[in-house]
Amino acid sequence: MADPSHTRAAGTEAWLVRPGDEAELAACRAAFETHLPATVLAFPEPACQRWAAAFAGGGACGRLQPGPAGDVAAALVDALTRAEGRLFAFLPGPALCATVAGLLGLAPPGARALRVDPGRAFLLRDERVGLVLRHANVLGPEHDPGTRLPLWRGAP
Repeated sequence: MADPSHTRAAGTEAWLVRPGDEAELAACRAAFETHLPATVLAFPEPACQRWAAAFAGGGACGRLQPGPAGDVAAALVDALTRAEGRLFAFLPGPALCATVAGLLGLAPPGARALRVDPGRAFLLRDERVGLVLRHANVLGPEHDPGTRLPLWRGAP
């Protein structure tokens, strides 16, 4: 399992995306129009590579080689330490869930509890406490900050 404590706490975003069909690609690409990646990585599978090429916009895509457990956690941690901006990784569903579980320190059965639909993503952020799950099974970045908790004491 990868050791996520080796990240830089630089606030780097890692979007882990499960490819889907062409309509889902268009919707996902549109959702990320203002959040383009600096680094694009793809699992060695045609759908993942096709989606990565669409997001890279003609730029280079790195390749994610799965480890013995079928995840790419070690490769993602390594990429995060070198990333200069937003990182996108395209993985098939089972590999994506195994990777997220590994990065969050969940036991392998924990991966079965995670769900990601085709064309949806997980957002992990490199923070002081390590990698933090910010969004799960979302189409793209959310622009709505949400509703404040009732006991929130910040400025309005």
